Amino acid sequence: MPARNITIEYNDKVVRQFMIASIFWGAVGMLVGVLIASQLNFFQLNFKTSFLTFGRLRPLPPTRWFSRWWAT
Repeated sequence: MPARNITIEYNDKVVRQFMIASIFWGAVGMLVGVLIASQLNFFQLNFKTSFLTFGRLRPLPPTRWFSRWWAT
């Protein structure tokens, strides 16, 4: 029986897309975490809006961005 050379080509496009999505959501989560940590020290970073206050942003990084980072 003759020996056959089998070449396997791996399509890593999906892996790259998931890696880019993971890096993106990780960076977004870290930036929001830095904003929240900065609000503890500098209250002016609330920008006089109700939706950017510490109390509203605090639950976001552990729940939203980590789950999106973990899912990708």
